Amino acid sequence: MTPLGSLPNFWVVLAKPRVSVSTPTILNAIDYQAGLEHPDTQRVVAGIQNHDFNQMISGMGNTLEKITASRYPEMTALKHRLEKYGAEIAQMSGSGPTVFGLCQKHSRAMRVYNSMKGFCREVYLLRPFCLPANDRGLRG
Repeated sequence: MTPLGSLPNFWVVLAKPRVSVSTPTILNAIDYQAGLEHPDTQRVVAGIQNHDFNQMISGMGNTLEKITASRYPEMTALKHRLEKYGAEIAQMSGSGPTVFGLCQKHSRAMRVYNSMKGFCREVYLLRPFCLPANDRGLRG
């Protein structure tokens, strides 16, 4: 593991639908022969290191999203709603069912959060932060 430093400023809106997704079922559905689309991790890392939100999100992706969304269309609906209400990017977390949207501005994140509360029972607004390296037990 390599510390990346502090994150660019942004807010996260999490939306969790009332469905339960089995991670083993999703992982067993992967067609390795067809190949997998992978996010551009190096671009995400460079965006974090450069404190460039747009560069960071331009490399983001989730290989499992298509598989889960084909079984649970509400995932795609939530993702589209997050984007419709103003998230700069929206995607599924892990194998699902939680979907998240990222916003650079708190005011926009609040608008997305308040709009999503009408469509999803579990909606959360948070701001990620990083501890300085010496507070994480790292020397530098």
